Amino acid sequence: MTDPGAGDEFGVELAGTLDDEPVVTLAAGVRLNAPGLVATGVNPFAAFDLVYTYELRLPMFDGAIDDTTYREDRPPVGSAAGTVPCRASAG
Repeated sequence: MTDPGAGDEFGVELAGTLDDEPVVTLAAGVRLNAPGLVATGVNPFAAFDLVYTYELRLPMFDGAIDDTTYREDRPPVGSAAGTVPCRASAG
């Protein structure tokens, strides 16, 4: 999730698997979108966007129930920061 080329975001991407099938995937972090706000000290939290995505898959129930995947892309916390789509890698 971190983009060292741009140097403007950092975070963590975690995944849990069962028999090489992804079950839980979580990516969360922040992206600096207004460096000037940090330098001036005027609400430095507004200078960052939250980056978040969560997915829960239950592959053991594929075919037994209709929907075996849950996805969420809204952070579970509120802040002055905006929210942007996460470009988490799959697999």
